[in-house]
Amino acid sequence: MAKAKQNNLTLTKVKKQYKKTQEKADYTLKDGLNLTVSPIFPHSEIEKLIQHMSEQFKQADENGIEITEKFTYDYVLFLCIKHFTHLGKEISDKFEEQIQQMEWLVDTGYFKEIVEDVFMQTEIQKVFDKAVEISSKFLFLEKLTQQMQTNVQSLELKNADMISQLGNKIVE
Repeated sequence: MAKAKQNNLTLTKVKKQYKKTQEKADYTLKDGLNLTVSPIFPHSEIEKLIQHMSEQFKQADENGIEITEKFTYDYVLFLCIKHFTHLGKEISDKFEEQIQQMEWLVDTGYFKEIVEDVFMQTEIQKVFDKAVEISSKFLFLEKLTQQMQTNVQSLELKNADMISQLGNKIVE
């Protein structure tokens, strides 16, 4: 009986996959304009996108700007345009300016065309999956921290009672 050939992961195979994540492609939009895109979204760039969004939302919160779920969804897609097309060189890093630039893209129809026709939906899904993963880890850590604080407070109360009782015995 012939032994099945093993298909092991090698650095050569990793390097080949990596090169795919670095490729650029030109796409011609409906109006004839060209857009250079990264067809495959590299994981490291997705993490930068999520970090950028987190920083912007923190700043928005500090400035009293309310962020809705719909805006969050659209903003993630806008950041995909920023991080995975050549437009990223022109898109501002300032949140208020980005909101204006996103509106321009939406109102001209480019936003929808890029998101629906240019980007592969599997790549967009990778971004949302990563955002959910990070968010759920954050919520878990937040819950864990709250539970730990509750336990510490409970221990402090128990210790205070013991110390008080010890103090009373010493005085007697």
